[in-house]
Amino acid sequence: MTAGTLYIVPLPIGNLEDITLRALNVLKTVDVIAAEDTRTFRELSSALNIETKKVISYHDHNEDNSADGLIQMLLQGQSIALVSDAGSPGIADPGYSIVKKCFEKQITIEPLPGPSSLAAALSACPLGGATHTFYGFAPSKNNDRQALFFKIQSSGTRSVFFESPHRIMAHLEDAKSILGNIEIFIAREISKKFQEYLYHDLNTMILHFTDHPPRGEFVVIYPELHKSPLNPTNVEDLIRTELSKGRSSKEILEIIKGQSSLSRSESYDLIQKIKEESKKT
Repeated sequence: MTAGTLYIVPLPIGNLEDITLRALNVLKTVDVIAAEDTRTFRELSSALNIETKKVISYHDHNEDNSADGLIQMLLQGQSIALVSDAGSPGIADPGYSIVKKCFEKQITIEPLPGPSSLAAALSACPLGGATHTFYGFAPSKNNDRQALFFKIQSSGTRSVFFESPHRIMAHLEDAKSILGNIEIFIAREISKKFQEYLYHDLNTMILHFTDHPPRGEFVVIYPELHKSPLNPTNVEDLIRTELSKGRSSKEILEIIKGQSSLSRSESYDLIQKIKEESKKT
């Protein structure tokens, strides 16, 4: 029996008119829809007049188990459309597990082009640069988020994040504390009624969202940064500053990594030395 095909189908991120003709055709003709949220998809399919045969759940919490079941359906010759709530599956959404298993079983995969907040934001971004690094959602913990901002100081590419409305203020405050008052670009609620595109320094961004409580999903883009590697004196100053914040040796090692010529073992020894010195004072 010939195996079926897994179609990866992007859905509109706001405006329903953004769905492609090919996506509509695939959703109408496949045997099964694997949806991140079945209720959300059924509401969308009703709005788009899509008659579906079978809709099953495929999300973060059941991804591995559901992937095995989907593989069996594909091996039996059924065709499946994988969809997330909005945009393309697999981009900060479930999708990795089933795609990996399809490659292992040599099952055909057809990714459809379509709506993407990442592509839309980059196309409207006034920050120059030919390359970018996409980080998905920034870490939820303050220490982890700040450590990541230390890393992008010398990244040499634009850095792109997704962010949620309840974490955007902490995200911007941490960015300012590490990167300074640089200019960034934010795209919010792309293709929706209250879409917003902002190009300001971090102080202005923070003031804006203080006056206008943040809502919706955000794409945050930082410019290319080319900070010079830390010299030995600055490394020691950085370690003392981070120790005063209560960071662990492991956290400080992650912050230092890539910012100085010291090896990891040399950095660790220096951290321990400064720790011992601080106990004596």
